[in-house]
Amino acid sequence: MKIRDIVRKPLGEKDTCREGRVYVRLWDTDIAVFLFEEVTLDYAQKCADAMNSMSEDLIGAICRSARLFCLTFFEEISDEWREELELSVPVDADTPPLEMLRYFRPMGLVVEPPLDPGRIGYQLKCSCDWDEENGLEIDILDGKMVGMRELSLDVPRAGHSYENWNFAAHMHGTAPEAGESREMNIRWEDGFVIRVSKDGQGAVISANREGLLSLAMQLRDLAEEAPGSHIHYDEDNSLEEGSCDLIIERIE
Repeated sequence: MKIRDIVRKPLGEKDTCREGRVYVRLWDTDIAVFLFEEVTLDYAQKCADAMNSMSEDLIGAICRSARLFCLTFFEEISDEWREELELSVPVDADTPPLEMLRYFRPMGLVVEPPLDPGRIGYQLKCSCDWDEENGLEIDILDGKMVGMRELSLDVPRAGHSYENWNFAAHMHGTAPEAGESREMNIRWEDGFVIRVSKDGQGAVISANREGLLSLAMQLRDLAEEAPGSHIHYDEDNSLEEGSCDLIIERIE
C-alpha cells in the first residue's frame, strides 16, 4: 500500500508540509497522510507499511485502550450526555476488544521527523463515536502503542493530568474504598526501552535511560497506592519483544 497523490500544502504562516493518501487495511479505507518536510519518503513509507502490518497483540492493545478511554469518558460527562451517547455507543467492561473497531476510525497518518531514523514511529488521528467533537490520537513506536489520548487535549481535563488521559499504559490495582478492580494510567518517558529476561540466577531487567526514568516514576507512584496495587508489564504495553512478563506489587 504505497503512499500516493502527494502534494505540498502550507502549514501555518511560514512552513509547509506534504499531504498524500494511503490505504489502511485494518479499517479497509483510504486516509490522509501528513508528512513534515524533514521526513523522507522512504521513512514515511516504512511507517505506512508498519501501520498495515500491525500485530494481533498491538491491535488488541489499541482496542482495549480504546474501550478504557470510552468508559472513562462516560464517567466524566453529564448524565444527559451519557444517556444520549450510550444509545449509539453500547460499550461496557465486557465489550469484546475487537468490537471497539466499530466505534473509532482513522482520519490521518502523521509522520514527524524521527529522533532515531532506525525506529519507526507514527501517529493515527482518529474520529470516535463517544467523543465526536474531539476524536483520539494513537501514538505507535516500533510496533508498540505508547500513547492514546483525546485528539484536541490542549489542557488537561479538570482534576486530571495529561498522564491521566493517556490510555495506552495503565496499571491494575484495588480501590481500598470499594474493593473493586480499577485501572490507572502511568507515566512514560519518550523513547523508553525495557527488556525483562531470565537467566540461571534470576530475572534481569535491562533498560535505556528513558526506560529507567520511566520505571523510577512508576515505582514512586505505586508506592503511594493502596496495598495490593500492582503494575503489570508485558510485550503488549511496554516491554521489548521476547521479554518475560513482570509484575510489581505494593504490599504492607
